[in-house]
Amino acid sequence: MLKPIFETRRRLLLRWSSTMCAGSLLLLPLTTPASPGAEAFALGAFRSKSPAPPLARLIFPAIAIRHNPFVQQVLPADGEADPANVVLPPNAALAQPVVRAVVVGSSPHALVEIGGQNAVVGVGSTLEGSVVTEIDSSGLLLDNGQRLPLNERRP
Repeated sequence: MLKPIFETRRRLLLRWSSTMCAGSLLLLPLTTPASPGAEAFALGAFRSKSPAPPLARLIFPAIAIRHNPFVQQVLPADGEADPANVVLPPNAALAQPVVRAVVVGSSPHALVEIGGQNAVVGVGSTLEGSVVTEIDSSGLLLDNGQRLPLNERRP
């Protein structure tokens, strides 16, 4: 066990630590490099010798905007969007359809994510060249025999 510190010893330690702290703060300017304008600023003669660069010299890269993300895309009369105008994420070609949600009842529907875009499909809808034949609580069934299960991963 440690011995208790008496009042005289405590005061001596406090003086010693405050002296060391003040000494290190006083020596700090000796360790930092001086800036080029430090002498001029200290003498009160600090003036900018060069004017600000004109805006004509600044070069900004051109940005190619493919679409406005805040405006809803207008679909043609047939209800299919033009594939050339649809912006997809870089990994969209590799993505498989994923069933995100299912609504069952007299008219079942499913929310399917295909390549980064969401689509609502019902019985009889086409999904990547196959017709949806059945939608139940476990997912949906296509006419080619492929079963897409409900993805129950929650964010």
